[in-house]
Amino acid sequence: DAFHHNWVNGTPMFNNIRHLGYLQIGILPLLFLPLLINKPQKHLATLLLLTVFWASIIWSCSRGTFLTAVILTAVLAAFFYQKRSLIISLSILAFILGWLIALQLPSESPSLNPLRLLFLNFNDTQSLDANHLSNGRIAIWKFTLMNMWQHNALLGFGADGFRYVTPQLNPNIVQPHNSPIQFLSEFGLIGFSTLLGAVFFILKLWNENPGTTVNKLARFGLLAMGIGSLLDGHFHHTFSLLLIACLTALSFAKPSHRPQDSNNKFSAFLLLALSAACIWPMQKHWQTYIAQQSPLINEFQLKEVESFP
Repeated sequence: DAFHHNWVNGTPMFNNIRHLGYLQIGILPLLFLPLLINKPQKHLATLLLLTVFWASIIWSCSRGTFLTAVILTAVLAAFFYQKRSLIISLSILAFILGWLIALQLPSESPSLNPLRLLFLNFNDTQSLDANHLSNGRIAIWKFTLMNMWQHNALLGFGADGFRYVTPQLNPNIVQPHNSPIQFLSEFGLIGFSTLLGAVFFILKLWNENPGTTVNKLARFGLLAMGIGSLLDGHFHHTFSLLLIACLTALSFAKPSHRPQDSNNKFSAFLLLALSAACIWPMQKHWQTYIAQQSPLINEFQLKEVESFP
């Protein structure tokens, strides 16, 4: 059950179910890989992957992730125009199947109601406004920018200053839920301009080196993270930063030689095995980290530290 699952201690580097959205939209472009490289059973494989994806999106009920997935699918269909009709038709069919699957896994929480994704879960429609539809985010963005401008428009609050600037901006939230606004408020006009310059430099490198299909899909994964961060602030949390680092590495991948197929398969299997082996210690470390966020007041915290591998 998505509502009763312990997302803090039960999932490495997750604090709540919304952080699952970082993984979902980050890997969405890669799910089209069988279709784009013409693998055997490409239609069935792509449909299966997309059905699992949309079922998880609807099950987790994150509006930001849902809207990002819709936008990214449209962008992919426009870019890979040779496969446009297949991308659109498979996505629509997978969405319908995913919706039917997700309905079989209902939750008692109103925030996990699939109708929420279509903005159909509001009872009092007379008092609806943009801020209400954005779950209060528009007010947070305005408040953050106004305070940044008054504090120091050129240099901002400083790295992660939203949480630690005095007086505290908002004791109930730790980030403004919008990465561009977070960067602008924390690094100011000077720092934000530097980051924009770095982004344009990377785009220039990508334009000069189109790369393989995997490189292009990884770049679209980064684009998805950027679009999603307009509502959820993906550049603030541990897991999203790890995923961004992995996608960035894939986006620049350009092997200097082609290894033998047998060696390539063995390397891929070894990498997968090592990654799987790291899941358990990562989860233990995350549980230890969460337990130490308050003063040591009981023996449980000490036992957590002692049991860490």
